[in-house]
Amino acid sequence: MVFVNLRMIEALIDELAYDKINIAQALTRAKILSFKIANKIFQEWLKSELEGYENIEGLPTYRKIYCIPVATIADRLGRTKTIPINLKDWDEQRQLLSTCDITSSIPTLEENYIKIRNCYYGFPSKFDTEITR
Repeated sequence: MVFVNLRMIEALIDELAYDKINIAQALTRAKILSFKIANKIFQEWLKSELEGYENIEGLPTYRKIYCIPVATIADRLGRTKTIPINLKDWDEQRQLLSTCDITSSIPTLEENYIKIRNCYYGFPSKFDTEITR
């Protein structure tokens, strides 16, 4: 049994190293391995990574990403410009607006990255009225 698990791990590492599979596929294969070794914590982590996290409580720190909030503004002629938002007077909101809690599943993140090569998140709705002031 141990020999089979080691062989599965080695195959998984090789496939990742040589770009034969994407991260979502690797996590799915790791899920099979997690059941073979009966590791409940590993199974739960894989489930969250593959299906997305339900809430931000317990969200791993590697899924909390620093970001720079920006706004796209338009003039009367319809020309647009994207500018960073100055948060120096918004101490309370700074932390909420400059950190993205990524709860999406790995397959969704991979798909979005392949499509647009970037990450965009809207403002939390409670800030809409403050921003328009």
